[in-house]
Amino acid sequence: MLHEDEPTARPQDASHLGDRRGGVGHRAQDEGADDRVDARVREAGALGALLVDLHLDAPARRVATQGGVRIEYGNDLLDLLAKGLSPQEALDRVVAADEGRESRQAGVINIKGESAQWTGKGQYGAEKHGDWVHMRKGRNYAAQGNALVEPRVIDLVADTFEKSEGSVRPLADRLIEALAAGQAIGGDFRHGAKQSAAVVVADPRPGMARRPDGISVSISVCEHPEPVGEMRRVYDASQETLGFRPLQQFAGRDVIQLKLMLHALGYYRPNDKEIPTSVLAPISTPKRRSPRSTPSVPLRSGARRYRATSMRA
Repeated sequence: MLHEDEPTARPQDASHLGDRRGGVGHRAQDEGADDRVDARVREAGALGALLVDLHLDAPARRVATQGGVRIEYGNDLLDLLAKGLSPQEALDRVVAADEGRESRQAGVINIKGESAQWTGKGQYGAEKHGDWVHMRKGRNYAAQGNALVEPRVIDLVADTFEKSEGSVRPLADRLIEALAAGQAIGGDFRHGAKQSAAVVVADPRPGMARRPDGISVSISVCEHPEPVGEMRRVYDASQETLGFRPLQQFAGRDVIQLKLMLHALGYYRPNDKEIPTSVLAPISTPKRRSPRSTPSVPLRSGARRYRATSMRA
């Protein structure tokens, strides 16, 4: 899922957004043929996007443009949203003033989870050549695409995103999963179907992002034979997601995840209703033991036992 349009963002320094292609958007808590989801997660308070042409501002408003791109849509729509217009009102006004509207495709979403979309008539008409256009929106998201191998690409992206609604997973994680679902059946039919991918998440709440522009996740894979898979690998490594490395240490986010999973299954501290914070994230890392003295980790009575130094996620 990709596009060849330059992403821009607010503030105007958009260098952190990387390359020009992308895919899907939504709101989260952490951190060509175009198929994209613009969305937000109410419980998290952040806004994210698998991007094509991105326009994002700190108050968590999101605009994505593609097709025959007019980058002015971004700032124009953000300004109208800031004045209190709904996404549909803002998009209607911008589209009506654009003489090239029939070649455009755009999606916009606000912090309330309200969204609007536009696909001009000029985007349709090449279906017999395998060039499909589709768009779909719902509560907290908008997904649109053109030059798709089939309309189901967008439906899979939207369905996957909807299924993770209400989960505790970070927004970027959910967005990447949604993009992968659409890519799995072909995504964009141009350029050999795969070339680049990107995800950006912004969280305007105090203390949720270290950067002054509120960006908490920004990953751009500019050129790769498996761009979505590479984006997933980079995200998992940056977040220390369980499985990103062999488990050879006693500390780390992945170790915490493993403890929580084993506790839920009754394998770790089964007599504790909750695992104490001091156990999940010890202040000091225990001294490394020699391989000979490393304790085994019992899973269940009669189950196989694995040394902690050889366990893999």
